[in-house]
Amino acid sequence: MAAKKLLALFYEVFLRVVINLLELSAALVATFTYSHYKHTYFKWFMPFLWLVLSVEVFGWLPAINYFYPESGFIKGIRSFFPARFYETNMWLFNVFKIVQLLFYMNFYRKITINKKFDIIVGLWMIFLAVTVFISFPLADNFFEEWVFMPVFVGSLGVLVSALLYFIDVLRGDELLGLTKKMTFWFSTGILVFYLTTTPIIIFSKFLNFSQYYTYILTACNLVLYGSFIIGFIVHARQERGKTPF
Repeated sequence: MAAKKLLALFYEVFLRVVINLLELSAALVATFTYSHYKHTYFKWFMPFLWLVLSVEVFGWLPAINYFYPESGFIKGIRSFFPARFYETNMWLFNVFKIVQLLFYMNFYRKITINKKFDIIVGLWMIFLAVTVFISFPLADNFFEEWVFMPVFVGSLGVLVSALLYFIDVLRGDELLGLTKKMTFWFSTGILVFYLTTTPIIIFSKFLNFSQYYTYILTACNLVLYGSFIIGFIVHARQERGKTPF
């Protein structure tokens, strides 16, 4: 039984490292190709991806504290922060998840030319902000588990935003050369990620996904950050093709 738990822990740690490597790869590609999209709204993705990676790395703090409680690093952290901030990471992920959701929704507001879609997404962002201000102070286990309602509202908002983007594309005349656009690749990754993870968020209260969640999350992150990487590379090649030698 102990060996089985140890193996499960190993797989969970391994898959989390894989996710971090995917985030690092996307951030590096975003940095190396930055000059090709710095004049667009996509310029915000480069610092955003580094922020994602930084949060994820900081999220390892409870594990480091558990396995190396007497290390100089942990002792230094203890001198600055209360125990709840380094013994758990859910407070960090609860806050950053909202930042991430708002970032994605604002991204769709910036790239759409459809005023109705812009209004819908804008109102959804306001609704998410209101939900956060109500739910966070009332949460009993803010430091121990996801605050369900803001994550649910925000994830659904991003999913709706991505769907509205594709509806807008299908209604227009942008289908030709669509796979050469950053918006297509970014939206594909975001749509697949939230189309897969949002139902899990909804039904997690009723069904036990714990043994499969890490595997599903790893696959979703592979699609998300893989799509980002493809988008950066495709756009960079397009821009190089426009540059005279």
